[in-house]
Amino acid sequence: MTDRQIHGQLPPEKRDVAILINPRAGSGPSREIVRQFLRDLDRCGLTARPCRHRAELTELVNREGPKLRCVVAAGGDGTLAEVVNRAANLPVAILPVGNENLAAHYFGFRRSAWQLARTIALGRTRRFDLGRANDRRFVLVASTGIDAQVVAEVHRRRRGHISRLTWVHPILQTLSVYRWPIIEVEVLETGERLRGKEALVFNLPGYALRLPLAPQAAPDDGLLDLLVLEQGGVANLARFLLAILQRRGDSLRQVHRRKVKRLRLWSEDPVPLQIDGDPGFSLPVTIEVLPEALELVLP
Repeated sequence: MTDRQIHGQLPPEKRDVAILINPRAGSGPSREIVRQFLRDLDRCGLTARPCRHRAELTELVNREGPKLRCVVAAGGDGTLAEVVNRAANLPVAILPVGNENLAAHYFGFRRSAWQLARTIALGRTRRFDLGRANDRRFVLVASTGIDAQVVAEVHRRRRGHISRLTWVHPILQTLSVYRWPIIEVEVLETGERLRGKEALVFNLPGYALRLPLAPQAAPDDGLLDLLVLEQGGVANLARFLLAILQRRGDSLRQVHRRKVKRLRLWSEDPVPLQIDGDPGFSLPVTIEVLPEALELVLP
């Protein structure tokens, strides 16, 4: 993170804290952390406004948004994505009790109820960039290709809590049947055209299993990091992932990286998009950076 961040302070008169609690995130210990967090907010002189369904948060924000101190995403990266879309103009904090907590890890949020309650009471904030795919905001990444197909398959089968084991069968099945359609890419501010079998657009450097796919991505540079894989197929994908793990991903000719502000993706075939680990929609899609659109409450 650079020195370009804007620092702010939450108004002391605002004491109500909205919390979107993902009922399917985490396990028993995670639920106890959430309960402790509600108690710790009270100890800090703050009023907890828990929402256990997404629609509840939307209603609360529409009704009392100007009175809220901030909104807490109590879950994983998917819960955070819901918060930045349903409470677009409010400060945000993260209680990382989900299965994947890449954004929380990057920004330094710990799995500590008391620390987060104290952080919100102190009320120091910084601004960071977001991405937007059509009308959907994202914190981490939007991508299209085989990984988006796997995400769609996982959520189609979902019946409850998702663990890392949940992904094994959909990954193997998708690898066996995926047809690797061509994805067209246009960087709108330059007019450059690229073509590949996988396209990923990063706001943060983190990805599933913390693979360093975009190590130069930063949420405070006013840009998104585009990664296009020119060639498809299981062998080429394995070769790319091995090169990434060996920190030599850019040595492959099939890999194209760009820093972009706005781009368009489309395909002649039906190709899904995934946004922060959740299914999005099918191409075409326009993706752009929203500079300093996220106000985070940070220690």
